[in-house]
Amino acid sequence: MQDLSDEELLKAKVLAAPPITDWVNEPTAEKLQEDLVAAKPSHDSWVNKVKEWNDLLRVENNKAPTKIKGRSSVQPKLIRRQNEWRYCALSEPFLGSDKLFDVSPVTFEDAHSAEQNDIVLNYQFRNKLNRVKLIDSMVRAVCDEGSLILRTGWKRITVPETIVVPVYNYLQVTTPEEVEMLDATLALKSSNVREYNETIPDEVKAAVDYLEETGNYTFVQQIGEQEQVIEKVIDNRPTVTVLNPENVYIDPSCGDDIDKAHFAIISFETSKAELLKEPDIYKNLDYVNWENNTTNDHPDHVSMNRDNFNFKDRLRKRVIAYEYWGFYDVHGDNTLVPIVATWIGNVLIRLEENPFPDQKIPLEIAAYLPIKRELMGEPDAELLKDNQAIVGALTRGMIDLMGRSANGQQGFAKNFLDVVNRNRFNNGQDY
Repeated sequence: MQDLSDEELLKAKVLAAPPITDWVNEPTAEKLQEDLVAAKPSHDSWVNKVKEWNDLLRVENNKAPTKIKGRSSVQPKLIRRQNEWRYCALSEPFLGSDKLFDVSPVTFEDAHSAEQNDIVLNYQFRNKLNRVKLIDSMVRAVCDEGSLILRTGWKRITVPETIVVPVYNYLQVTTPEEVEMLDATLALKSSNVREYNETIPDEVKAAVDYLEETGNYTFVQQIGEQEQVIEKVIDNRPTVTVLNPENVYIDPSCGDDIDKAHFAIISFETSKAELLKEPDIYKNLDYVNWENNTTNDHPDHVSMNRDNFNFKDRLRKRVIAYEYWGFYDVHGDNTLVPIVATWIGNVLIRLEENPFPDQKIPLEIAAYLPIKRELMGEPDAELLKDNQAIVGALTRGMIDLMGRSANGQQGFAKNFLDVVNRNRFNNGQDY
């Protein structure tokens, strides 16, 4: 049998990866990459503007004045000073108070729920999120780049735990008073969960749960105990990530509304060790080519590591993965289904329906200076770039003019003074 080349072996390895779902029309990585290629021209056009604004902010690349010998090359950072003033003004409202959210009820029935949600939201913002770092990153992103792209999510980590639970015997109620008592307890559970949990005995709670499940009125007797494995929650909190616009590709046809986008693709750095921590989400990791999907192999992705550092071992080596959020006819019945997919190279490692209740793309976008009919916005740099160039040119001109007219140079005819008198002159003595 003829030996296969390395490229043919890689293709064979990709084709050998089993399907992740039982969908009739399961998309492949190549099919989803078509949306990435289609969005790239619009994405690159916007990224070029962002790079120009960043160069103006830091006076880098072609935005710095040309250095000429004997001439000034100073460039005042007008845009940077403007942004530094903006940072504090925009951060203070979010960080100056412990209570960011104020939840108000819609009807009188929502009063207790609104109070509870108010407490939970403010607690999560203060304690579950690094709010100082988050707000600082958000403010700097929107001021420097003109747009803020946030990825929202939820992190939930559970571990199995064995506990001892009671075993109940359910007996039919015989009196109207017991029926009324169960109805009143069920109403209390719906209206005030805290009071229900604190005041109602466990046997009555079991009877109420049985009533909700079956509709039968019973009273409960404990007849023993048994061991039961439950999921213990050790982390349950929201997540918010400020994304680099160069690593986000959004459907160009959505106009100025992200909710009308049919897809959004996010490139991110990961490793095999990180993906192995979530075996319920990521599959087919053994079919990934970990050597040819590093950060150096994807020049369009802006790496977090500016020095191109990477690990040598396969488990920790940083690779680039693409996460696809969008809509696809996965069942072949002309109905778009919200899905999420992740691939490395040409291997799909995740494919499932959108797990979020709203079924939307988990991206939020805010514009600093909104542009009509555009999804993204502009920063102050777009308005101040001419002023920065003029101030720099005038400053350099004044410095050069002053340097030429007040240079303090003196000229002497050759052999005008001998050595002794020249030393006296230099020392300020009579010569």
